[in-house]
Amino acid sequence: MSLTAEEERLTLAAARAVGTVVAGVDLLPRPGGGYYVLEVNAVPGWRALGRATGTDVAGEIIRSLTPHEPCASF
Repeated sequence: MSLTAEEERLTLAAARAVGTVVAGVDLLPRPGGGYYVLEVNAVPGWRALGRATGTDVAGEIIRSLTPHEPCASF
């Protein structure tokens, strides 16, 4: 499943509005078109998403937030 351009715009704007880098955003379609933003979860649960997509969501988040350069040894 992929987001439409409008869904993506709304979810990114909602995450920015609460100042989070990673968020779960719940959208509900409006009867006349468009969406309601129901909630923005700064610490959402990823188990169902991981099962539905076959993705290690937490691992992907860590990889996206971690610098890609090798770290120096201490």
